[in-house]
Amino acid sequence: MNKAGRFIKSKVYHIAILLVAALVIILGGIYRYSIAEKSDGAETPLIEELKGEIEILKSTLTKNELEEIESLVDEAIRKVSPVIVAIKATDSRTTPRSVVTYEDSPRKTDYEPAPMPQFEATPSGILLDRAGHILTSADAVRSARQFTIYFGNSVQRIADLVAIDAIERLALLKLRQLDFAIRLPDFARDTPVRTGAWLINVGRMPSGRRSLSLSMLSAIRQDSSGRESFHLNTRVSPELDGSPSVSLEGGVIGINIYLPESSDGYGLTIPIGRALNVAERLKSGVASTPQSWIGLELQDIDENLKRYFAVEQGVMIISIKPDSPASKAGLKVSDLITEIDAVAVSSAKAVIEEITGRPAGTILRLTVRRNGTPLSIDVQTAPLADATIEGQIAKDSSGEQHFGIELSTPSSREGAEIKSVRLHAQAYLLGLKAGDVIVEVNGVRIRSRADFLQRQKAIDADKEQLWQIEREGRRFFIAISGGRKAS
Repeated sequence: MNKAGRFIKSKVYHIAILLVAALVIILGGIYRYSIAEKSDGAETPLIEELKGEIEILKSTLTKNELEEIESLVDEAIRKVSPVIVAIKATDSRTTPRSVVTYEDSPRKTDYEPAPMPQFEATPSGILLDRAGHILTSADAVRSARQFTIYFGNSVQRIADLVAIDAIERLALLKLRQLDFAIRLPDFARDTPVRTGAWLINVGRMPSGRRSLSLSMLSAIRQDSSGRESFHLNTRVSPELDGSPSVSLEGGVIGINIYLPESSDGYGLTIPIGRALNVAERLKSGVASTPQSWIGLELQDIDENLKRYFAVEQGVMIISIKPDSPASKAGLKVSDLITEIDAVAVSSAKAVIEEITGRPAGTILRLTVRRNGTPLSIDVQTAPLADATIEGQIAKDSSGEQHFGIELSTPSSREGAEIKSVRLHAQAYLLGLKAGDVIVEVNGVRIRSRADFLQRQKAIDADKEQLWQIEREGRRFFIAISGGRKAS
């Protein structure tokens, strides 16, 4: 049995990994959370707790076990590190503006802390082949077509954008030249991955230094089209956007995607087999294979449910998306699908694959059982693009879609508060962000989200607007184009 196999079977596996995480964080200098300074000569509770845990782990593991753990993780990182790159746009056409205000007298506070320093987050990517193709996140490269690529050891090269797959959230770049030898990684395309597996996320900074985090695969989920994604128990930082997730054996398991619209900071990881299929398609210039959806979430039925419904096979509908083809066709939660086009269904996964594999516009005849009664229901599949977040935004949203913002009414004050800003949308490019409150539009006071939307209906679609924004107690103005036309 090899070294990795012996380690994984060790009884101290999970304890050992926690120690690795602590050592990587401390020795690598990538501990990302702020720790308060010492007070009255005493260390903070967090530091004391961390030291205590390390001492316990040291007393539990032998020196040989510690060295074996360190060697295993170091070897995994060493295998993949040469092909990890930082990506920086060199011709970006759209850069978010920062809003700066000035006043001629100091604010009436006894103490005003210095502003937090702002750091530029540079996404990562991975070199796929000796032709110079680099796979990364779509959001990381959306605003440019030419990029500086940073390898380790101060090596820099220029790359151009090949193509973006917005649905898969992946992009492909190509180096203008790859004039040095490099060892490609092991892409674990066919390696089964299970929840509970430990993964190392490896990114790169323009300085050449690596950005690292250690994660556990906490869930494997499917979206409405049946595509699987990995979800980790740690946050995907902007520096790790487009970076690979690597197994303890050094195989590339997936590509990490930072989700700027996510409030909790948890992104997703696209399985490497799926990501490489996207890359091959983008290389060839072939458009994404048409896929369909009807808006169902399904579950397999166990023996108890089979007995309850008096069926031999079938899958149960547990959720239906509003305004989806399934909803419009009259399907209901708890309906049992037993056949598609007179063919018996075998599993929920098979049903999803059957739906998504049909061209958009296909009419499917579903045989369902509802309250013991068999029914035949026709459903017409819709293009997968219609299932995206942007596709679900109402077309008559009076400007929110055009501006790229989602609004709410603050509970304790007047105004229209920005809940989220879509990356690269007009509001994003003007420097607006979540938490900003729109208090005036063209000199008219805004008291709520409904007030803002009503105001938009009264403004000519092509006219420039003047918004007054409140942010952290300060106010400033921006000019923004009218919002009734969809972008």
